[in-house]
Amino acid sequence: MSTLMVSVSGIRGLVGDGLDPNTIVKYASAYADFCGKGKIIIGSDGRITGDMVKHIP
Repeated sequence: MSTLMVSVSGIRGLVGDGLDPNTIVKYASAYADFCGKGKIIIGSDGRITGDMVKHIP
């Protein structure tokens, strides 16, 4: 059972249990398509998994 939570403020979940690089890319790509042209700034907190997100190709 996946613990991925999807809301208007974004997605949250446990890495390895519904939240993985493929899922992150899928949602980030959909958001970028929705926004169209321009810059998008992505933030993160100090958790260890933040580095994984920063380094997704």
